[in-house]
Amino acid sequence: MGCTTTVTTIGVVGAGQMGSGIAQVAGASGYKVFLWDIDNEATKRSIESIGKRLERLVEKEKISQQDAESAKNAISPVNELKDLK
Repeated sequence: MGCTTTVTTIGVVGAGQMGSGIAQVAGASGYKVFLWDIDNEATKRSIESIGKRLERLVEKEKISQQDAESAKNAISPVNELKDLK
């Protein structure tokens, strides 16, 4: 009947608070995530912030160290919007 597509990769435009949260949840859910912001430094800060939040979750025993590493490794910065293709 219908065509189904399996999504494995997500592109997040904007590395502010909302984009950072989306990237973290998507990475923790097993998706490969590409994060872009017009300000490359904002993207870098966002990824660092995600890492810190994941570490706090490990400290609170909400997630395992392995899950935190997997989520962090699933998120990659991109420098150009066209790289989200």
